Amino acid sequence: MAAAGNTADEGLYFPASDPNVLAVGALAKTDDLACYSARPKSGQKALDLVAPGGNAGTGTANCFSASDYDILGLDARSVPNSNRSQNGYGLRAGTSEAAPQVAGAASLLRAFRSDLSAAQIKGTLTGSAKTVAGGKLLDMGAAVRLAAALPGTSARAYSLSVQALQNTTVVKTFSANGTLAAGSSSAPYNVAGLSAGTYTLSATLKVSGQTYTGSSTVTVSGNVTGKTVTAQ
Repeated sequence: MAAAGNTADEGLYFPASDPNVLAVGALAKTDDLACYSARPKSGQKALDLVAPGGNAGTGTANCFSASDYDILGLDARSVPNSNRSQNGYGLRAGTSEAAPQVAGAASLLRAFRSDLSAAQIKGTLTGSAKTVAGGKLLDMGAAVRLAAALPGTSARAYSLSVQALQNTTVVKTFSANGTLAAGSSSAPYNVAGLSAGTYTLSATLKVSGQTYTGSSTVTVSGNVTGKTVTAQ
């Protein structure tokens, strides 16, 4: 993905103009494109996504003036009488402020569903976006929900470890290695032989290089069977 560019009348800049790259435009403080955000010229593809990029001078005679509605971020500043620089915070605006939000969203989806292809990540981001006046607005919550509903694309090896604890003392353990079938998102486990009482079941699941952990509290009068831990 790439920032579309900060000149509204010159079309999408490269590499955002490449059909294989997500072109990200910038919204102002409303759902409209910021005055500086690049618009596609005739023959170019549309913006793939938009995200907040700062208001700058949108709605004024000077598009590139500062605004209280710009994006707060780290800003490297020079130190007087020195060759060094120091990090501070500053307000900035541009499609370069919008594009990292989409890049971060793609990274989160990749961590959440490491089995998805780049094309699926792209389709999830664009397919879950909210349509507003300025284009397709990034919606991270909707993207996660859509990604969670996608079936797995291939079988995945896993290793699973479960501990049954009472007052932080490990009473029983269960471990297994196996393969999740394509489309499957859970691995079964069976912790048998527990006495009546309340337990914390703590699970660690490793799938496709990712580690997932979770726990639940159960009260039983005998064996605990049929518990599952989700692998997403």
